[in-house]
Amino acid sequence: MFPSLMWLLVLLLALHIETDTDPEPSKKNIEADPEPSKKNIEADPEPSKKNIEAEFAVTCSKKVVDAEVGGIATLECGLAPPMNAESMNITYNRSNITVHQYLKKKDNYSTQDPHYQGRTTLIKDCISNGIVGLQIHNITSSDEGNYTITFMSRSFFNSACIVLKVTDRSCPRVSCGWIYFFGILAVLFAVVVTYFCTKKCYEEAGRGGAKVKGEHELLQADVENQNNQNETAPLIQQDGPAPFTEVPFILDKDSASTYLEISSDQKRVKFKGNATPSKTVKERQPVAFGKDGFTQGKYLWKVHVGKAKMWALGVAEASVDMTMNSAFLEKEGVCAVGLAAEGRYEAFTSPLTNLCLDPPPETLMVYLDIEGEQLSFYNADNRRHIYSYMVCFQEKVFPFIRTMDRDNWITVSPPSAADTSDRLSEPI
Repeated sequence: MFPSLMWLLVLLLALHIETDTDPEPSKKNIEADPEPSKKNIEADPEPSKKNIEAEFAVTCSKKVVDAEVGGIATLECGLAPPMNAESMNITYNRSNITVHQYLKKKDNYSTQDPHYQGRTTLIKDCISNGIVGLQIHNITSSDEGNYTITFMSRSFFNSACIVLKVTDRSCPRVSCGWIYFFGILAVLFAVVVTYFCTKKCYEEAGRGGAKVKGEHELLQADVENQNNQNETAPLIQQDGPAPFTEVPFILDKDSASTYLEISSDQKRVKFKGNATPSKTVKERQPVAFGKDGFTQGKYLWKVHVGKAKMWALGVAEASVDMTMNSAFLEKEGVCAVGLAAEGRYEAFTSPLTNLCLDPPPETLMVYLDIEGEQLSFYNADNRRHIYSYMVCFQEKVFPFIRTMDRDNWITVSPPSAADTSDRLSEPI
């Protein structure tokens, strides 16, 4: 009997030890990850914001889109890597006109060219993944061309190009054989006409050589006049009711930094140093603003920098911090190009964009299109494009000049007649 009791005690002891090994298994599992859902949420607190602020490329499903007259063309593109584009500005442009614009989370038709009004639909079903498609209805032959699609966030922008080709099946095709035949016939006709005209001129030369000479000089004058007209083609394609306004640029002495000297006519500025101290006003950057600001419209003005060094020019929103301890040119709301102390030309983006300008510009033309959301700089000496910003200003903007050069004046002026008659190069 005693051995049986011993075996019973051993069995009870073994059961007690096994029970104590993991007294609260469910509680242990719970405490291993007390707030798993919160942990997952905190891994990416603002995924949409992070996506919008990132850099991206714009890709197109088709580089070339074919369409027929009377049909529908879809110009589709997206962002790489995929990201939410609901808060971005999306613009479809063709040359200098706006085909369609998506602004502030809705379609904006105020800037749309009349040719496309009532014929465009922006497909936004996948915009949360960065994919959109523009449908152009009732295609016409004049819709053919290159379309630029630009995506712009608050910190970055990029674009891509789609070529739209339009075919009109209602037009009969002429066989190649007939084309060659008519070409040869036209050449023979031109030879015969030239022969008889030349013969007639020689016959009349004996009777009135002076008359022939006079007609020749008039013809030559007409040709030269036509060439001059071609060379003075319009500077910019100003479609629609709102052409560029030539700004009578006057520098504002009252708001200018005391580090600067402004001429009596308020059209020239240079750095003088030795700022006038003030106990009540914080010293400002060596910047001079134009007296007039802009909230809408298209404007252009000219700035002659000559041989000046360490300058910048562009536009800035009225509320931008101008104190000396602020990095003025790199702030949001400021768009400018200029010449740095190291002799390097830059667009003051974030990060900085180096500009290769050869020859160096001595006079710059500035074009501001607020509704079109574009600011462009050109070398007025050779009509070459320098740099363009995609802009979306939230308040009134003012043109400005910043200079650190003591020896050279920088002069502002409205464009001359020659400036507004020469054709500029297309933006690069």
